[in-house]
Amino acid sequence: MLKKILVGMVILGNILFAQVNDNLNLFKEQDKTLINEKIEKFQDATGIKVYVNTLIPDEGFEIENPEKAIILNFRQKENNIINVEVKFTQDLNMEEKDEEMNVLLNNLEEFINKKDYGDYTVEFLDGTQELLSENTTLKEQEAHEKENNFFKYGIIGIIVFIILTILIIISKIKRRKK
Repeated sequence: MLKKILVGMVILGNILFAQVNDNLNLFKEQDKTLINEKIEKFQDATGIKVYVNTLIPDEGFEIENPEKAIILNFRQKENNIINVEVKFTQDLNMEEKDEEMNVLLNNLEEFINKKDYGDYTVEFLDGTQELLSENTTLKEQEAHEKENNFFKYGIIGIIVFIILTILIIISKIKRRKK
């Protein structure tokens, strides 16, 4: 009885915490390990959750709180052909990177043709992380420029205020002398 409970907990733990749901057995065990490591590093670096699934034709995958997440589905079609579906949550604003993402996906197509789904996934994660880090770097640069502009305009405002104050004082002194 205790063994059944323990085995059930292990299976449940794997289902709940697994980052790769390989229902079609497309990935080798070493691929799963490598992908899980990549996903963990990706999530630590970006704060974005990643879900990798292999699905039969009528099977779906939904997440409860669709925020900061990427879903990579390998869906089996007719004649055992595998199609890849990539979904990004709206808060990631991937429309800005649409062209770069299309280039990445086109470059990875050769892995699908070779049925090398493990390498496809690893390369997808690496490329996506690079795209997202470029986006983050650009946003950081824009924020830094805004900060610098605010500082520059602040100094200009103070100088204008001092000049106006001096002019007012000079005009008051001239009026007193008259």
